[in-house]
Amino acid sequence: MFNISCPYQNHESNVEFFCINPFCRDPRLFCFEQCFQVTSWHQHDRRHINKIELLPNYLMDISNQCNLLQQEMKQLIQVITELFDQLEKLILKRFQWSVKKLKDLGGKQIEVALSNMINFDEFQRRLIQQLNTSSDYMIQTLKSFIQEFEVDEISLFYYLADQSIEI
Repeated sequence: MFNISCPYQNHESNVEFFCINPFCRDPRLFCFEQCFQVTSWHQHDRRHINKIELLPNYLMDISNQCNLLQQEMKQLIQVITELFDQLEKLILKRFQWSVKKLKDLGGKQIEVALSNMINFDEFQRRLIQQLNTSSDYMIQTLKSFIQEFEVDEISLFYYLADQSIEI
């Protein structure tokens, strides 16, 4: 299925295996005759080494996991949006009153509404403070992951540039 020549100089065999050990520093694709037997690459746990024929299955598995991650992220955004909408409605119900609406209430009900309005500043301060703290953390987390991708893309660019120079 795959007919990939071993990318290492003087290795005349085709790539036969790939390594998925996240901590391995050896090349990911390798031939058996020289990479494995002669240079002794990938002498770690064999459960991370797969025949090259299994690469499409591995790619499909990662693609499926990526789709699940995407769905989970969308669900989180949906839950957050729904909670914000619910909170917004409750805030308006508790704190936003018109004179006409107040006139329709009795004395005890107006007293409760007025007490709520008096506590609005404290509620607003706590809410904004906690939301800012949480959102700042979330924003920093997202930026950190984005930066990881950008660094990886730059590294890949330089790696590919170096490879094209050698050819």
